[in-house]
Amino acid sequence: MPLTIYKASAGSGKTYTLTRDFIEISLQGYTDGAWRRILGVTFTNKAASEMKDRIILKLNEIIQGKDTDMCLLLSESIKGSSKEVQRRAELILQEIIHDYGAFSVMTIDSFLQKIFRSFLYELDVNYNFELRLDATQLIEDTVRAFIFDIEKNSEVFKELVNYLDYSLINKENYNIQKDVVNLGKELVKEDLYEHLGKLFAFLDEPGKFEGLLEGIRQEISTYKTAFTEKVKACILLIEQQGLTDNDFDGKSRGVWGYLHKVVENGFELSLSAGTLNSFEKKQWHHKDSKKQEIVKDLLEGPLNDLVVFFNARNSRILSLAQAYGNLPVLHLLMHLEEKRKSLLAGEGYFFLSDVPRVLKNVIMQGGAGMVYEKTGNRYDCLFIDEFQDTSQLQWDNFFPLVENSLAQYFRCNIVGDVKQAIYRWRNGDWTILAQGLKEQFPDNIEEKTLNTNRRSLPAIVDFNNLFFEKAAALLDAEKPSEGLSEVVHLYNDSFQEKWKTGDGPGYVCVTRREVEKTDEFTTEVIAELPALINELWQKGCKDIAVLLRDNKEIANILEVLMSSSPEYPIVTEKSFRLDTNPAVKFIFSLLKALSSPDEKIYEATAAWWFYASVLKQKDTQATFEFHQEAGLHEFFLSKGYSDTATILKDDHPYSLVCKIIEVFDISSQNDWQPFISAFLDAVYTFVSRQAGTAADFLKWYDKNGDSLQIQVENTREAVKIMTIHKSKGLQFSTVIMPFVTWEFSTHANMLWVTSEEDFLKEFPLVPVKHKQELLETSFRGDYLKEEFRIAVDNLNLLYVAFTRAENQMYINYFVKPEKSKTTKKKDDINSTMKLMDQVMQLTGLEAKIEGERIVYKLGEPYPYTPFQTDKEPGWRMYKGCYGKVPELVISPHRHQEIFSEAGTSIEHGVLLHSILEEVRSKEDFFKVLNDFQIKGTIDGVTAAEILGIFDKMLQNSTFSSWFDNTYQVYNERSLLMPGGFTFRPDRIMMRNNEAVVVDYKTGTSDPAKYFSQVKRYMKMLEDTGLSPVTGWIVQLDTADLLEVKR
Repeated sequence: MPLTIYKASAGSGKTYTLTRDFIEISLQGYTDGAWRRILGVTFTNKAASEMKDRIILKLNEIIQGKDTDMCLLLSESIKGSSKEVQRRAELILQEIIHDYGAFSVMTIDSFLQKIFRSFLYELDVNYNFELRLDATQLIEDTVRAFIFDIEKNSEVFKELVNYLDYSLINKENYNIQKDVVNLGKELVKEDLYEHLGKLFAFLDEPGKFEGLLEGIRQEISTYKTAFTEKVKACILLIEQQGLTDNDFDGKSRGVWGYLHKVVENGFELSLSAGTLNSFEKKQWHHKDSKKQEIVKDLLEGPLNDLVVFFNARNSRILSLAQAYGNLPVLHLLMHLEEKRKSLLAGEGYFFLSDVPRVLKNVIMQGGAGMVYEKTGNRYDCLFIDEFQDTSQLQWDNFFPLVENSLAQYFRCNIVGDVKQAIYRWRNGDWTILAQGLKEQFPDNIEEKTLNTNRRSLPAIVDFNNLFFEKAAALLDAEKPSEGLSEVVHLYNDSFQEKWKTGDGPGYVCVTRREVEKTDEFTTEVIAELPALINELWQKGCKDIAVLLRDNKEIANILEVLMSSSPEYPIVTEKSFRLDTNPAVKFIFSLLKALSSPDEKIYEATAAWWFYASVLKQKDTQATFEFHQEAGLHEFFLSKGYSDTATILKDDHPYSLVCKIIEVFDISSQNDWQPFISAFLDAVYTFVSRQAGTAADFLKWYDKNGDSLQIQVENTREAVKIMTIHKSKGLQFSTVIMPFVTWEFSTHANMLWVTSEEDFLKEFPLVPVKHKQELLETSFRGDYLKEEFRIAVDNLNLLYVAFTRAENQMYINYFVKPEKSKTTKKKDDINSTMKLMDQVMQLTGLEAKIEGERIVYKLGEPYPYTPFQTDKEPGWRMYKGCYGKVPELVISPHRHQEIFSEAGTSIEHGVLLHSILEEVRSKEDFFKVLNDFQIKGTIDGVTAAEILGIFDKMLQNSTFSSWFDNTYQVYNERSLLMPGGFTFRPDRIMMRNNEAVVVDYKTGTSDPAKYFSQVKRYMKMLEDTGLSPVTGWIVQLDTADLLEVKR
């Protein structure tokens, strides 16, 4: 069975293709549960969820006869009728719902974690650890611990000082912690980590590293001394003959000036351009000099000898010098790696990126069978999505599975697109897809190209077809690929057929501006942006994305749009982060003040946020007024809050936060409720994993708070401002790219290379900085290869950005006036604006001159009509996004309880609670669940997961009997009791004189604390004459039942 590779360009329907193949295999092997033996892996949780969703929805459509094309295709595959396809689809869907845990579509990281935990369990190793996900935060923690623990005058201290001295000599930023953190980030790079074992073993050999370093230093020094002596000898002859700069070619800018500069400032391992020019012309004298013969007779020989000496040795010496400055970091990296491991071990954590590393080590030692078979994981068919973003280490772990499946004639599908590979900084390696697979499976690959664009209108497809054909050719002409696939080859499938032809031509507008400075261009574009967006919004375009290269640009765009008093909501990545909400800020600051009672600044901060959130006023006198009080309790008393004493005595994070919310009535403001719920979820996550005080929670929150946000269900009708990286996988009606101007490379990356040079060949890896000086060294090939990769990275960024648009796209770039052009040759493409300008001149598109601008247009502006919606309006957020119009739906039901951590998960127990409010019998459940889907409250994947929970609970005979139609049921019914008060249990069931009262709970680690509440319900029912009365608490998220006995 060949390995199938789908080359899936943007908008070409790859999810549809994977869904079709999954269902086809499942139908073919429906009698023995083939779907359970299919493993689908992708890059993100969102993509995994989307694939699950699409599979379930497509099965539903097939069952209902809605997708006749798919049914026809599947009928041919199974050699059966459409009814047979529907019958099998229904059986498979029921199996998936009743065994949802076997539905194996997940991220590649999730799969490797699953394998890793199973492997540890097989070895009887304690695997009760937490994963650390954020590499940057881990490195920062490591560096802080390393610097804090370092002993003065120790060897490690000396190595740190040497590294910092090197940083100063190279005029790099002098910030100790930042400097070492940047170095520590190298440990996350796979091309280094693969060799760390050999590297550290090499460093442990006594005296070897120091000896090699000294040998390099002596050779460089000897060469510099010899070259300088030759220069001094030339200077002596010049002085003896009374020669001046006027006697030499190029005068002071030629060899004369170079020789004197070397004597005055030292030899920096380079020759001046004037010196090389004179050598190549074989003319050292100036044509007008009266002492030409003296120069010829006395200096021509020594000067030629100087250049020959330089040319013969300088490449090697430059190579040694480029490496020499970086070699001291090796010892420092070794110490940082040791500290990183000890830090993780001490905290009981495991780093996510270490999982594939450990697995690969086992597999390399012949343990693939132990890892994949003995752990109970058995998959026949493998689907790998977003393969261009897979790292070499991840692929090394998957390769045995793929190889084994193909050998047994099972299907394996790999889906990817080199043009959308924009995560190289996360170790993504597009060369595996471009070249590696063909080398590993030379005679066993079937390539299929998905070349129809189903997303964009014709003008956008035509523009992209034209643009990327020309851009690829331009980059190939300038950037040698150094053994990698050429850009033209990488983009040979970029041409797409048009599919959306009935909604108008679409529209592309590219504006070229000619300005002197970048700031001038930025100011001009930003000033015009509000008018453009407002015009689009007024015409009915309600789905607009402003795409940017860098997060730093978002704030400027947001500030300008907000200052224009927009009539549209504006969404940024930070809009839904917890730490942007005033109520969360108040809770957090109060926790901090309570945990550090001696820190007046924390108390003052809590007082300030009290004014801003609780009192909803920013009193400039808050801090001053607070300091007139004796303390927090007295301060709050003066504001009318008398119950704060109980808060000040509590140190349990969850109960403390609950009390703060209750005492200050924070949850009464609707637009804060999702943020408060999500914050409570964060506290619960902390306390469920470890015991700790409020101070411990604050430390945890400081590390994890940036990733916590609420999840919204619909942000389509808004102006979104985001980076290109965040936009990947999304699509928008109109895309605006205000600044297509960024440089290809803005800093010198560290390259980890090997060398055949004496001394350097002893090192397992050599660190060198990626900079132009490498062109004159033995690392020239490594430099050019990195330049090529950088060019591909940036072209791919443009591809991802340009292919997000459905209907319209606006692009802005600038060029500098001719007089301001640098001395670089015109075809030196080192920025997107230079690439844009050269490509646009080759496209043949009509260019209209408008003042100092050139505007290229293709197609016609899209004739928008306002969106119509008949969905039930849910709770709408006013503060979670920016702007006057609240259009972001959180959830139509029980909005205050729906939240997520890191924006990826919804508490299904809360949704199940909402559904059960309307359910009396088992039959009702399916109807209500379907209604929730139709309303858009939940998607297909969530529905299946909720159904799985309910099905699991029905396996309990007690729970099942409550839904068998033998009881009279009262859901969420308020009952009036003597004395005029009411109570409202979640579910009361009556049969004859017997009564059962049930309360549903979600997300609580101690449901027993609600026993007293249920007991009160039971007593009230007994007081009415009912007997016997039983009470239960049902933990919906864990499917547990607890009986409450009086």
